[in-house]
Amino acid sequence: MTATPSEVAAGSNVTYEIQVKNQGLLDAPAVHVVDTLPASAVLVSASVLNIGSLATPDCYLGTIGAGATKSFKVVVRPLGVGSITNTATAATYYPESTTANNSATATVTSHATRGRGTRH
Repeated sequence: MTATPSEVAAGSNVTYEIQVKNQGLLDAPAVHVVDTLPASAVLVSASVLNIGSLATPDCYLGTIGAGATKSFKVVVRPLGVGSITNTATAATYYPESTTANNSATATVTSHATRGRGTRH
């Protein structure tokens, strides 16, 4: 998962790009990603179907073929200042042999809006 930009003014948007790779030998059907947003951020949009809530988007990716990768973007708006850590976890409704590599995180620093000085 990557975040752009890595530093942002509170109230400005951050785009997280989330990539899910099927490292298995078989297709992975019904893949979805639960994106646990921090309480200090609000969901603006997701580039795939969100079957979850605004606080915890559950993005449906469908089938990912063996060795294939699917990616999507989630746009959030930090409401406060400080570190904003976003965690996304991929899952399927079918048994997996390895789940240890199903989560990713990215942290963004949100700072106070910098005002423009006035000239006299």
